Amino acid sequence: MVHFHSGEPGGTDTIFTLTMYSGHLFLAHVQTGEPAGAVTVFTFTMCLGQLILARVQTGECRGAVTVFTLTMYSGHRILARFQTDEPAGADTVFTLTMYSSHLILVRVQTGEPPGALAVFSLTMYSSHLILARVRLLNLQALSLSSL
Repeated sequence: MVHFHSGEPGGTDTIFTLTMYSGHLFLAHVQTGEPAGAVTVFTFTMCLGQLILARVQTGECRGAVTVFTLTMYSGHRILARFQTDEPAGADTVFTLTMYSSHLILVRVQTGEPPGALAVFSLTMYSSHLILARVRLLNLQALSLSSL
């Protein structure tokens, strides 16, 4: 049974579709024409013999784009989220790093409002794995008294 509901408040359209994939029946929800002009799409991906429902959202407020991708790293299946064109022009990227036999999802954000660069680095201290956050500010915004 497929349910189509359109003309919601704000001009949204909600559509439910049935999809057969790898012998499984899925109810996929697709919403288009949202108030901010966003488009939400669900796609199916096979990874390591498992069926993954990946969500891709585009056209968000202020032109942001959110994408979920599947990555294989060191025998682990990772759902990585990439977001670009944020309101302040920031770019958020998730990368995978192996450190001391640990699989780390590192978040790097650039282009923040004051021109700052935020970087997460990994450090070993007293046999503990530390995720240290280093924030580099725009040198033009610093005064000698703050240094």
